[in-house]
Amino acid sequence: MGRTKQGTVTRLPLPSSEAGSDGSSPSSLRQRKDPRAAALILARVLRCDDGERTAELDLGGIVVPARLDPVLDAVVVRTAIERGERLLVEEDADGWVVLGALRTSATPGVDAGDEYRIEAKRLRLEGTHDLKLVSGASSLVMRAAGHLELFAQNITSRASSIHKIVGRMLHLN
Repeated sequence: MGRTKQGTVTRLPLPSSEAGSDGSSPSSLRQRKDPRAAALILARVLRCDDGERTAELDLGGIVVPARLDPVLDAVVVRTAIERGERLLVEEDADGWVVLGALRTSATPGVDAGDEYRIEAKRLRLEGTHDLKLVSGASSLVMRAAGHLELFAQNITSRASSIHKIVGRMLHLN
């Protein structure tokens, strides 16, 4: 494979029945002579078994089994399959380990983007002091002290059945 700043990486040959198209071994594509040698590789994921926490990877035409790192959420791997994203993997003494996905688009909460869609059974946003949703001149502020503030030029509230407003005191203008 060539020289890296940290060390030399070489390919190990296998018998032709187990070797990849270039003679490399799926069980040991890299032999690290120096423990500081770069160990991260990009791979495409072919399938993922959430229950077993395993995956099948394509490492440049060589299909290998892998296990998911304990801190990796299997949803990340499933999303990578759907979006065609590559995974970051490394080989350790027990085989290939999936460490995470290589994101190729903006991530909500990290990157600025044109539009984000968040889909979940339940969505929970928490702020210890307050939570603010702002769009232009309109805003909704929820404060920890139990206050809810809604600011807008026009406010429309609709109900297809009972529309209930409950409070100890109601102040209109």
